Amino acid sequence: PSPLTELYQRADLWNAPSLAEFVRRAAKLPLKTQPGTEFNYSIGADLLGAVIEQVSGTDFESFLRRRIFTPLKLRDTGFDVPEAKRSRLAALSKQGTAGKLVTADPIIGAYAEPGRGFASGGAGLFSTAADYLRFAQMLCNGGELDGVRILKSDTVKRLVVNELAGFAKPTHQFSATHGWGLGVEVELDPATAAFGWAGA
Repeated sequence: PSPLTELYQRADLWNAPSLAEFVRRAAKLPLKTQPGTEFNYSIGADLLGAVIEQVSGTDFESFLRRRIFTPLKLRDTGFDVPEAKRSRLAALSKQGTAGKLVTADPIIGAYAEPGRGFASGGAGLFSTAADYLRFAQMLCNGGELDGVRILKSDTVKRLVVNELAGFAKPTHQFSATHGWGLGVEVELDPATAAFGWAGA
């Protein structure tokens, strides 16, 4: 809890009707620190979706479908879930007051129904374990899967460099054993050489 957190909550970013409106709302908010000086979990990846739209000249969801989902044959991945597949959607749960799990509301604007929420660079995709495995295998293969190249191998190597290594304060790490690369969490123990990302 802080005055900055309250400002972000009042901006109601996750209920913006579009990525453009999300950016418009976020642009009015102050930064917590100067970029590059401190690590904070943030909306940076969400804003990158808007950058991709500007650079590619197409909406973010279409860009992902054309450049990643279709080439990797990710048939169950997208920002919406077709009505015919909604029975397969897992319910989101949280711990209730009595310590038992209860159904939770959608988080950070992630709605399965078309026309709700927006395509965000950091949140809101629905997928399956099988699709996610194909995506992760592409990264583990250095950027390609089944003969289809999604990323250059040098790009994948760059993703897993701990970007927090040069920060003066060790508290900038997400934890004592993990750092952050460009879009992935990085294991700091060289013996494991692993990377990943936690999600809901």
